[in-house]
Amino acid sequence: VLYKKNMKKLIYKVEEASALKKNFINIKQNSLHIWQKFLNFGIHPEINYEYNVRIKILNYTSLFFLVISLLQELIIFIKFEQVRVFPFIQVFLFVSSIVLLKNRNYLFAKFLSLTSILTFFSSINFFYGDDWGFGFYFLSLMFFGYMVFSNYEKIYADLFSSMIIAVLFLMIFSSPYLPDSKIELKSSINMNTVLYLNLSISVILFFRIYLTFINKEMQQTPKDKKLVEILKEEVYQRQISEQHWSEAIQLQIEIMNSIPSDVVILDNKGDIFRINQVREPFIKDSIIEIPNFGVGTNFFENVDLIYKNAFISPGSIINAVKDVLIGKTNFNELTFTSSHNSDYEWYKLKISKIENDAFQGVFLMLANITEQKRAEELTLKMEKLNFALSSLYSDFMFNMNELGVISEIIPDSSSPLMPKSSGIFQKSIYDLGLPDKFINEILETVRQSIRYGSTHTIKYDVFDENSTQAAYEVKVTGIDQNDAFVIIKLL
Repeated sequence: VLYKKNMKKLIYKVEEASALKKNFINIKQNSLHIWQKFLNFGIHPEINYEYNVRIKILNYTSLFFLVISLLQELIIFIKFEQVRVFPFIQVFLFVSSIVLLKNRNYLFAKFLSLTSILTFFSSINFFYGDDWGFGFYFLSLMFFGYMVFSNYEKIYADLFSSMIIAVLFLMIFSSPYLPDSKIELKSSINMNTVLYLNLSISVILFFRIYLTFINKEMQQTPKDKKLVEILKEEVYQRQISEQHWSEAIQLQIEIMNSIPSDVVILDNKGDIFRINQVREPFIKDSIIEIPNFGVGTNFFENVDLIYKNAFISPGSIINAVKDVLIGKTNFNELTFTSSHNSDYEWYKLKISKIENDAFQGVFLMLANITEQKRAEELTLKMEKLNFALSSLYSDFMFNMNELGVISEIIPDSSSPLMPKSSGIFQKSIYDLGLPDKFINEILETVRQSIRYGSTHTIKYDVFDENSTQAAYEVKVTGIDQNDAFVIIKLL
């Protein structure tokens, strides 16, 4: 019972800890849902062949633009003697994309490859200047945005592309109306735009990395690891407990099935909770004859069918069981006969209380006591017959040990010794009033009879107060290692 109570507490703790863990994860995931949705870039978890091919093409394209950009920067260095950071950024982005691609991080590979292409077109804008280079830059930005958002949701791709095209046409068509003196300002605006866009991309990349590390932290924090270990240990202990509980129940069923009687356990509603199913070969004469009698059957509703052959009212059985069930008494016992198998048989129904924290009910055991009853009746008949036979003779018969203690006596009212021997059960032979010499001879004969298991006969003459002679014959037979059967007969 205590074991089952501890199991309930353990199961409750496991379920409570699991619920806390689930709520903790849901809250964190919900708080990051908006950022993850915005920064997902349309990458789906399903990785197929078509997607792998697209990633490879993208990286090869980035490699091509990287080589051209490096050549371009070499020309700029030779012609203008200027060293810019764009080639180094491109090399870093491309190498990073290759490393991430090998690690199957397709999102970063896609992101960095497209950023590498974008930096290439930004260098074209610097090299050629004015609207032509700026137009190339915005075309690359439009291509980048469409590639990013097309797999996520088409409406985002269309919106992003429309914005880029609108800005592109605005810059192209507004440039002829700008004074020549503001060409440098326009180029400065273009370069600032490039820097701001690259800064925005860097910010997005930073948040993406930050969210990735948060996800890892959420799964691998020491607190979570400890909680997981606790859950594993509790689940393991729960499995062990369930195994022990199952073994205990199986042992209980085997014990019940081995009892050579009808054993039934009822719950507090009167429904059968356990029953011994294996009655053969022990009980061939059971009076329970319900085909569907088993676990779940209500005992009170079927008691008239269960004991239909019994000479006892169903109400008596119901009342006896309910008295124990409600706690009026802890034990009841009913004895009744039955006409089962065309013969009268005796049965005893024992009802006892079962009450603890885990289960409340009653224990019923129906036993066939016909053989016991017949033996009792036969013994009673033999005792009556022996008493009747003993009254036909003027003998005084009793059992006595070698010390002279009388343990059992068969009285005879016609014996002259009876008035003196009345109520001498568990008394000594000296209480019979016989002469000491006669008693000593009887004791010696008793010792020999007990020692050798033999029968001896002695005779003795007794004179009363009136000098009347009485001749007695004593027969002593050893019946076991402790007692001898003594018959004193008046001749």
